[in-house]
Amino acid sequence: MRLSVKIFLFISYVSCSALYAEDIRNIRNPLSVIPDDNYCDQAYVVVAKNGNWVSAMTTGPDSELGVKNIVSSISTDDGKSWTPMKLVAPGAAWAIPYITPYGRIYIIYCSKRKFTYQFSDDHGVTWSLGKCEIPVRITAIDLINDLKADQSYFWSVAKPLSVNGEMCFTFSKYALHSMDIEEGWLMKSKNIDTEKDPNKIQWTMLPKGDVGIVNPTMGSVQEEHTLLALKNGSLFCNFRTKQGYIGESYSHDGGYTWSVPQYMTYADGRAIKHPRACPRLFQCKNGKFLLWFHNTSKVHWWNYRNPVWVSGGIEKNGRIEWSQPEILLFDNDSSVKISYPDLIESKGKYYITQTQKTVCGVHEIDNEFLEALWAQNGNKAQTERGVIFEQSNITTKKEVGLASLPDLALGGFSVELIIEAHKFIAGQVIADNRDAKGNGFCLWVTKQKTVMFSMKQEDEIMSWGTDPGVLSEDKLQHIVFNVDGSPNIITVVVNGKFCDGGHYRHVGWSWFSWKYRNINVSKKIVLLPDFNGKINIIRLYDRCLSTSETLGNYRNLNL
Repeated sequence: MRLSVKIFLFISYVSCSALYAEDIRNIRNPLSVIPDDNYCDQAYVVVAKNGNWVSAMTTGPDSELGVKNIVSSISTDDGKSWTPMKLVAPGAAWAIPYITPYGRIYIIYCSKRKFTYQFSDDHGVTWSLGKCEIPVRITAIDLINDLKADQSYFWSVAKPLSVNGEMCFTFSKYALHSMDIEEGWLMKSKNIDTEKDPNKIQWTMLPKGDVGIVNPTMGSVQEEHTLLALKNGSLFCNFRTKQGYIGESYSHDGGYTWSVPQYMTYADGRAIKHPRACPRLFQCKNGKFLLWFHNTSKVHWWNYRNPVWVSGGIEKNGRIEWSQPEILLFDNDSSVKISYPDLIESKGKYYITQTQKTVCGVHEIDNEFLEALWAQNGNKAQTERGVIFEQSNITTKKEVGLASLPDLALGGFSVELIIEAHKFIAGQVIADNRDAKGNGFCLWVTKQKTVMFSMKQEDEIMSWGTDPGVLSEDKLQHIVFNVDGSPNIITVVVNGKFCDGGHYRHVGWSWFSWKYRNINVSKKIVLLPDFNGKINIIRLYDRCLSTSETLGNYRNLNL
């Protein structure tokens, strides 16, 4: 993209998001923008031995279907600014960079249906002119594509890892026939970390045989495999499907054999929802993991990539346990798509890149956010920060004054309930903050025996409720509605489980209008107007709780 246009876009991002200037999750508040040539994808970064950040990107003057080139750029100030892009490989795409222990940087990419690589020995300033190829073995899937039998369709979206002294990266093969048919493969090199002659680098493609990493029962789309290495020596990969979930597979013998892929799950066993978008895995220096995904089972090829959610992974007994989701990045325009990220660790801080296909932003991630995510499954702490209202042991109708809630353009709030329903009766109201015009919020019971949160401000009306089937009568129920005013998203957690929609709806969260500002116009709340039950505790927070905090509150109750 031309520099003047890029500067204009950067300024527009900042000015359009003035109300959200403190929220680093908003992609319109980037640390920087990496230079490109209009279309941009897979802007991946390695930290060179001299401390420079070196990016490798697929870019082109037109669209994703047009001419593409591999370019590089350097940041000498931890991602705050970038040098003009440098052409590395014209007519090529889908670059994945790798840095060896002695400092050489390789860029591996697809060129004319071949994996090709070039390298830099001066921290990304210049690149080798000669191109070396990685042999891709012909397998059964290649025999049903529309090419000659000695050619393959393939690509990779994941940076290589160093595992037990070997470099490994996953890639996906596909056949274009009556439909897309894909499967995953692993490429390994046992001497790239030490061999200085690029023509003597040895490559092994796994698994052996004609069939890659695939489960035929998961449908034809099984693509964009990414990789993690476990402490016990096992490998873990995942991939996108068009079933609304993410596939996963383990190898316990260095990639020679793989388990039959299953769907990825949270630690509680529920399958993680995700559309046909890139579900990136990241391996952190502390031995923990991150999963980038979109938390919806809507499977449209292009839509539903905003917001971005993240789950934290901890290795236990040779497997990875994944936390429940938190919002990592968002754009207030729901039509914006955010994808193909990379994670950078530098000087004790975390950063992430992302692209909407025309702008590639760099964003810093709050360390405390990630630490809470990794500690989530063991969190039992009660959160007190931000409590502005609390009442307990409400058995009859009661009207109470309510302090001001935040302006939703600047913040958010949470409503926490511990209730016991003798019977969930449709239409009954648990708590009501509405004025005579109906402006404000209320919590009420639906005919599906769910609890609904509704809010109204003049012409804006929205409602979002618990998933059907998760509430029980004559038992204490912990319910938290989290209203996040920056991304304009509401979520609900019931009894320690993030409501993800289950089998009843594609998503467990909902957008609401950016026009919402002050919804607490009545400055009061009526508790138990006609609810057939009891409020053990109701709390309001003048900020939106995280999923991790909400789960801590639940576990603290020991219900």
